[in-house]
Formats: sequence, structure tokens, C-alpha cells
Amino acid sequence: MEKLKILVISYYFPPVASPQSIQVSRFVLNLDATVVVICGDNIQDRKDATIAPEIENSLEYLIRVPFYRHNLIKYLDKLGNRLRFTWYDLPDIQRNWIKQADEHFRKWQKKSGFKPDLVLTFGMPMS
Repeated sequence: MEKLKILVISYYFPPVASPQSIQVSRFVLNLDATVVVICGDNIQDRKDATIAPEIENSLEYLIRVPFYRHNLIKYLDKLGNRLRFTWYDLPDIQRNWIKQADEHFRKWQKKSGFKPDLVLTFGMPMS
């Protein structure tokens, strides 16, 4: 019987030092399935190489999608926060990351032919 094919979408994933990164890695390591992960890759995120160092070996494929915020956007976000405008972080600061993740996955999917049986998503961020 063929293994279940699972697409996992989580902005936070090892080696990013965050509780969600730990939670997702534990979950993925215990799956008896073919797993593809799409995650964020932000050089500003704190890293910890001891968080699930073996995780990449258990995956079919890992797509790290670069995410950064332009300095002008950061400035406008700070200004919005200072002026108490809530538009600057709706739904969250990673709001544009999901579009990039979708583009990266579709390009890879076209080459690989991977069709997931199940899609698992994790929020934070809520995008």
C-alpha cells in the first residue's frame, strides 16, 4: 500500500527557535507518510541547530521560502503602530509570505508531479 502524501505548510520550522517550530517537527517526525514541507526562511529569525537536526532526512522534500520585509515597510509598520493604526499588521506581518510560498510550491509541483492527499497547515502566523 502506498504511503499517504502530506503537504505541511508552516512558516516556522527547524532550525527556527520557536515553540511552533518544535511542535511541527515533532508532529512530522512521527508521521508514517511521504511528507513535503513548505516553510519560511527569514534571516532575522533566531535559529537553534539543536531543534530536530534530523528532520530534513525524514522529508520527501523541503521548500524554504525566503521572507524579508523591506526597510520602508518596516518603517511604515512602526509608524502605523505609533499612530495606533491597525492596518499595518493585518492579518500579520507575514501576510505576503503565503503568496510566495504558493508560487514556490506550484513551480516545484509542476516539476515533481507531487499531489498531496492531505494538506496540514499551522498558524502563527494566521496568513
